[in-house]
Amino acid sequence: MFVLASCSPKTYVFVGNEHRFGDLSDGLPDLDSTATTYYEGGSIKFEGKYAVTLDKQLSNIKAGEWKQYYENGQLKSEGNYKISSYLNCCVSGACREYYSYKDGLWKYYSEKGILEYEVEFKPDKLHVNTNCEGGDSVTFGIVKTIPLKYKGTLTPDNIFELQKVVLEEEVGYLTYTPLNGELYITFEPKK
Repeated sequence: MFVLASCSPKTYVFVGNEHRFGDLSDGLPDLDSTATTYYEGGSIKFEGKYAVTLDKQLSNIKAGEWKQYYENGQLKSEGNYKISSYLNCCVSGACREYYSYKDGLWKYYSEKGILEYEVEFKPDKLHVNTNCEGGDSVTFGIVKTIPLKYKGTLTPDNIFELQKVVLEEEVGYLTYTPLNGELYITFEPKK
């Protein structure tokens, strides 16, 4: 970790990647790029935007409006992602790790295109364990209540799965799972 000291009683810590995506006060990067991915059969699988770094590098972090489709072409889900970060201790010192989370109203549809349910993801503060002692605080979208009209069809197990965010990496998948005030991050290699 690189520490700058001065004659004053304050100590300053240099953090790598501090403003990688610009001003994230609104949860959105300064730059983004629209992307569409397809099923092997040619139908659209995902449509949305990925965050682009200030030095014009495309990332795998979802930002803004996203839509997911079934292989039959019907809309599966739609909603918005925002970006946040947490402090980690990396090889060269403190660095920022960026991730996306669901925010606001999300709609989920059946394979026949019928709206099954709508849920509201509200940003909440969670704790994440990192390589740094004590971990860090993170913002993550949580479903705090199941709308009464979906009681019985939208179960707590469904909500648990809906709150997860998966980030595809070159060699595998990072899954962000909120549970009991903590954000758990797991990695699964690609097969």
